[in-house]
Amino acid sequence: MPVSVEMKQLSRSVEEFLNSLPAEFDELVNCHDVRTRQVEHHILVSCHCTMKGALPITQIHDVTAALEDRVKERFPQITASPFTPNLRRLIGRFPFGKDLRPQRQ
Repeated sequence: MPVSVEMKQLSRSVEEFLNSLPAEFDELVNCHDVRTRQVEHHILVSCHCTMKGALPITQIHDVTAALEDRVKERFPQITASPFTPNLRRLIGRFPFGKDLRPQRQ
């Protein structure tokens, strides 16, 4: 199904808003791949947020929850926003130097 002009504009507005927040959230590097869609009577948004490296996963979850709250405050028409932290930054390197990130072939 094609994305409406209104959803594309909303996606851009949400992305611009999120990328204005690193001054408030030191852990946040940027947000990208912001997408909005309407499902029945709900507007949903999803995006990837890149956080600074070496953060505990609990802190990342706290920040993404706060970002979600800020988005819903600024854009009350959005009813759900399953933020997806950028896992490449989250996973990083594990103990003993074993890199568990998927390798490109």
